[in-house]
Amino acid sequence: STQSTWGVSSSRNNMSRRPPSSKSEAPLPRTRADMMNKLRDEGKKMAVVEGNRKHVHQVLPDGTEMVEEFDIQTDELLARKLRSTTLLGGVGPWVYEIGEPPRAVAAAARDELMVETNRNPIFLRRDTPTHFQWRIRNCPWAQENYQLSIDESTQQIVVRTVNRKYFKKFDIPDLRRNGNLPLDPRALSCQWGSNTLVISYVKPQVVLAREAEAKRERAGMKVERDGDVDCKQQ
Repeated sequence: STQSTWGVSSSRNNMSRRPPSSKSEAPLPRTRADMMNKLRDEGKKMAVVEGNRKHVHQVLPDGTEMVEEFDIQTDELLARKLRSTTLLGGVGPWVYEIGEPPRAVAAAARDELMVETNRNPIFLRRDTPTHFQWRIRNCPWAQENYQLSIDESTQQIVVRTVNRKYFKKFDIPDLRRNGNLPLDPRALSCQWGSNTLVISYVKPQVVLAREAEAKRERAGMKVERDGDVDCKQQ
């Protein structure tokens, strides 16, 4: 497939009933609410293995629930989803920051077997060890149509086409979580091929260090098995 690279411009189920193994070990939380309260109060993470994925649950300082899903063999980050409490005290929907909802993946596979009538661009994020990375599928336009820039006032990446068929602005939450790091145009690039636009941003050293620390932490975490904790999505 043909590929080209451009520069960047800048603009202004229920709990198991087994008892704890020792008196000093607290019982596992029995409901989602208990689990979230425990994680928030202790500032810790909880890992649960489901199938071939390790799900790492944590509650951020603002109360947002975050789950990251890693390949059990390679430790590759496959998905990151977040949800917050609604104004009425309920649980909001999952918002995927990385990866796709299972229903979307299944639908994409099903569509491969049919003649598609809707070929709208599909935007998703899938990182590499060294880069934040986004893919925009169903982009058939010639390579010279794509323009990439940074909006400095909002600290967002902007992608548009000259033919005005596509426009999107998005940020990098990881930079905000690591001290509101500013976007650097020199770290941004894109490639096009096989009707897919791939946008890459080099991860700053502080992010790489945090990710290496998190990887070591995951390796030493106690892992529960699917069914030990009621993690039903509400």
